[in-house]
Amino acid sequence: MRADASMRAGDECSPMEAKMKKQFFLGILLAIAACGKGGGPSDAEVSEAVTEAAKSSEGYAPLTGTHSGPCGVMKGPITKVAKVEITQRGEMNEQERYVPVTVTISGTCMAQFPRCGSGLCPPEPTEFTTAKPVAFKVKKNDEGKWIAEKSE
Repeated sequence: MRADASMRAGDECSPMEAKMKKQFFLGILLAIAACGKGGGPSDAEVSEAVTEAAKSSEGYAPLTGTHSGPCGVMKGPITKVAKVEITQRGEMNEQERYVPVTVTISGTCMAQFPRCGSGLCPPEPTEFTTAKPVAFKVKKNDEGKWIAEKSE
């Protein structure tokens, strides 16, 4: 507020006061937006958590539960996650503190024993997209970071 007593209702704010009011209301809006549905993760946080889970998994087949295609044979490891598309998001499970999500993952895996003419070649990077959505539980770890665990 202005220090001079001549300010009346309807007078405009100083530029500094207007900026402070704008920042205050922007802060409130950001706080509300950060809460999301039940305080769950944003789409970006889900994508990051699923990407980390996919990269650290034992491979494409254990992660997706399917052994089809070159990535599914012999635990072909996922070497790069290019895209995580959220196909479904549930509400926060307050009792167990996780958000159920299903996602489709696209990226690169190390194909095991790809066909090379009439024989088998050494493993090589192969692009993949999961044939069907994969279910995850996204929850916070002890450090407060969102992590994803494959749902059974």
